[in-house]
Amino acid sequence: MSDIEQDASQWMLNEMLGIKTIPATEDYEGFIKAVLICAKGDGILAPEERSWLAGCVAAYRNPRYELAKTYEPNEDLQEVLSQTPVLVAFRA
Repeated sequence: MSDIEQDASQWMLNEMLGIKTIPATEDYEGFIKAVLICAKGDGILAPEERSWLAGCVAAYRNPRYELAKTYEPNEDLQEVLSQTPVLVAFRA
């Protein structure tokens, strides 16, 4: 990631979520999964919901973009959250 991309990601994370440091790439996996699981809370993951998240992930230039495009959100939300250190720390 270039300096400008890193600075942009850092600014967006801090501005929108109050996260002061860029999480490890692995942490984004849990975030992506959690958002998609919540989006499917009504039993249906609409194409517009997936598209919104894929666009968000793309804007952050995150290498987990393909996960946002392909993940089938059938896991337990609490399990996903408990395995994602940045989300556990963010909730504290």
